[in-house]
Amino acid sequence: MLSDANDFLWRVDIVKSNSDFFGISFISKIYVELLMAVESDLKSLIISLSLRKETPEDAYMVARNCGHDISKLYSEVEKRAKNRITLLKLKDKNELLEKATQIKVSNRYKLISLLKIKTDDPLDRLFGVGKYSSLLTYEYISDLEKIALKLHQISSKSSKRYLDMVAMNGRNIGKYERRVNQFKEKLGKKL
Repeated sequence: MLSDANDFLWRVDIVKSNSDFFGISFISKIYVELLMAVESDLKSLIISLSLRKETPEDAYMVARNCGHDISKLYSEVEKRAKNRITLLKLKDKNELLEKATQIKVSNRYKLISLLKIKTDDPLDRLFGVGKYSSLLTYEYISDLEKIALKLHQISSKSSKRYLDMVAMNGRNIGKYERRVNQFKEKLGKKL
């Protein structure tokens, strides 16, 4: 999941740096990429901060059961992070949970984005200050990207600190492969 977040952030950076046109549909797709990066990092944190008696399967299912709900994911991460790691500053957390999440993953579809923006007051929409139109701007995308990058750094540090990434010799590679197969068997179609 940490790798997925990295991929989402990488794509956002590439697209932003190589485009001269930023229409609403285009920006809404970049926005969703950032939300998916945040979601992936939060799920990564749930797993890297798994509880002492929690199996990898259980931690994975806790993350998966939160779905795309960033507020629910963040709440779970906060419980697990207590006395272990420092999360986003309150200002960034509030921006993410109270404002940024007004746009949902479904906004990757042009029609959904346009329908949401249409609900803004026409004058608010014209001046880009409506509930949705204020979020789908290059400036706001850049602000959200900064928050997503901060969360990604937190997730990366947590992963390095709490997930054991050691080189394996032949005997341990076999154990690792057996455990991965066991994980796949237990979760089946839930992967």
